[in-house]
Amino acid sequence: MTLPALFLCAALLYAAWTWLGGRQVPARERPDLLGGSLLTLILPSLLTWYTLVEYPVWAHLTFPFSLLAWAALLLVALTAGLIQLARGRRASGWPLLGLPAAALGTGLLNAAFSMISPLYGFRLIPAQSGKRRLCIHIAESVFFPTRIRSD
Repeated sequence: MTLPALFLCAALLYAAWTWLGGRQVPARERPDLLGGSLLTLILPSLLTWYTLVEYPVWAHLTFPFSLLAWAALLLVALTAGLIQLARGRRASGWPLLGLPAAALGTGLLNAAFSMISPLYGFRLIPAQSGKRRLCIHIAESVFFPTRIRSD
């Protein structure tokens, strides 16, 4: 999968997460859920734009800054979402938990496609080359498993 395809998959998973949340909350809280999910998407959409701009020069960077920003955003969203759910505020916690859930789901789908594609004789994901440091490899496999970097 290419990077734009990963972002599209994450957006679809987030929309499904929000739809599922709309079915879980009472009808009077649904407008708050929709407003919260739209507000939650402001920062990720700016970060997506930055990542797509930075992506062509990743091979020349020691470590892409957008990976750190995504990790920080997902950690903050997970923490804030769990705090909101612990306080009983399901309409505001559910959209925040959708960001890490969509990222995890996208990573798992990408890993599944990369395992299945060699069995059928075609490759959906470009081959990765070169040795990588362990921390970069872990960050890439979790957040951007298709990143190609020539060392």
